[in-house]
Amino acid sequence: MIMKKYAIIPDEFISDSIKWLVIEKDPLDSGGYFLYHHKVLEEPCIYDDWFKKLEHALQAAKEDFGINENDWKDF
Repeated sequence: MIMKKYAIIPDEFISDSIKWLVIEKDPLDSGGYFLYHHKVLEEPCIYDDWFKKLEHALQAAKEDFGINENDWKDF
């Protein structure tokens, strides 16, 4: 199960200077997953989305940003 991973957004999907996504199991243990949107990976996220299931977060990353499951890297 993914705990925390990151992916770079392909150029054709970059919008509002968001270039990175981070997916992380909710640190407060709501049972869900956050998808964090970053301009610079080393800085705080610009905004985030919450998903009840990991599969939904991965699907949103694929549909909205062109990120496939094998594009994710471990921190």
